[in-house]
Amino acid sequence: MFPIYKFFEKYLVLRFLSIHIVAYILSVAGCFVSYKGYWQTIFTIQTVDFNIISHILPTKISILLSQKSKEELQKTIDSNYGLFGIVVTDCSLSSKDCSSQKILYYSSRFFKKEPQIDTLDISPYDLLKDPPPILAESYYPKLFLNKREKTNKNNLGRIIGRVYYIRGNQPSFLDEYIKFIKKPLRLGFRSVVYGQTTILFLILGVLSWGIIEYQLKISKQKYNLLKAQVELDRINTLNETFSHVIESEFSSRVTNNLQQLDFAIKGIISRLRSDTINIIHDIQKAPLLSNTDDFDEILASYSKEHNDSNLLGLLRDANDSIKTIDFVVKELRELTDLEEQSMVVQSELHNLKENLSPTITKRTKIEFDLTESPISIICNPWRFRSIIRNAIYNSSAALNKHSRNTKIIDFQPKIFIKCYVESKLAIIEIIDNGPGIPLDILPKLYESHERLNKSAGELRGNGSLIVTAYLKFHNGKVRKMNHEEGGASVAFLFPISGD
Repeated sequence: MFPIYKFFEKYLVLRFLSIHIVAYILSVAGCFVSYKGYWQTIFTIQTVDFNIISHILPTKISILLSQKSKEELQKTIDSNYGLFGIVVTDCSLSSKDCSSQKILYYSSRFFKKEPQIDTLDISPYDLLKDPPPILAESYYPKLFLNKREKTNKNNLGRIIGRVYYIRGNQPSFLDEYIKFIKKPLRLGFRSVVYGQTTILFLILGVLSWGIIEYQLKISKQKYNLLKAQVELDRINTLNETFSHVIESEFSSRVTNNLQQLDFAIKGIISRLRSDTINIIHDIQKAPLLSNTDDFDEILASYSKEHNDSNLLGLLRDANDSIKTIDFVVKELRELTDLEEQSMVVQSELHNLKENLSPTITKRTKIEFDLTESPISIICNPWRFRSIIRNAIYNSSAALNKHSRNTKIIDFQPKIFIKCYVESKLAIIEIIDNGPGIPLDILPKLYESHERLNKSAGELRGNGSLIVTAYLKFHNGKVRKMNHEEGGASVAFLFPISGD
């Protein structure tokens, strides 16, 4: 292909001109097709017109001729706007040859000057009679025929003349195309068709030239690619020659580095476990966390003896915060072991149900449906509860905001958690009766590695990002939707354990 490309590359202008000459010749052929179609249509239309007026015109002209209504007769034969010619003569013979006849009337819009008698011999005609004829004596049996046939019906009466129907002269294609070239707008609709056809083929010529240029470029690229492949094969041969030497030289060193890296990672995990336990130990040394039961008794006693509602509310919030911190500390114990294990979904959901934050449970009604047979999955329990808890937190926050803004009287926020099996997947679904998930967040929630609530501050608004990572760790998926009747549902899907 490359020698062919070199040849065409040398004669780029000649190639461009050749393609467009061919395109122009094809455009002329297309114009000829349009020319044939146009004049065939004109011929067919005139055939239809002649058939129609053969049934009507002889009657009217016979009446007008008998009444000598010259003005009305002239208006009648001029009523076709000169699209074809109509000639009325005084011939009183029934034979075709009537050389002695005289022209009485003719279409002034069609004929520039009075027609000659000898030009009427080849044109169809109908007889004019007194009394006026009722039946059509001739007709065209087909649209594309130029010869009429007899209907075998005769009108009685004296012949008082003839009415001839004259078709216009069809110009040759060459004459018409030259006229189009000289004056593109003179032919009206035909000029538009000829112009569109010419432009179309010239555009196709440009496109063809572009395609050929592109193919030639591809051919050159294939040639260069072939050269590069040959060079690559040569390099691969050299590479295979020295591969065994390189492997024997460095494999032992790489293995040693991997062992060192594995040892370092294990050390980091060990230190992380120790540091976490140390943090838990320090937090539990806080005085309030050590005496949560005493705080409950003090709060109950204070509420009976004092009426300061603001301080009492603050103390209750502090008590809820202490319980939440205590719950988080207990959860942190499991952070020291992040390994996957076989776990029963219902057991972990029951654990979560018994240890939900008071901040959530006191403002939202939460129901669990754990009646399904035990479902086992491979997951880290702490991460599993974190995933479900984050969805509950989000639903609760949305319900709390909706409760403040809604106009529904006695609106009761509800969250429903259920688990079931579908297509060998354990599905944990959280359903609420809130306003639904915002449409701008819905596609990214629990699936995007970016913060969805960037205005929440540095330590907040990261829940979706964390859940996304946890799901990826444990081959989990998420399915979420808004319901038409209100509310939303978020379902987490985990492969069922084979145990």
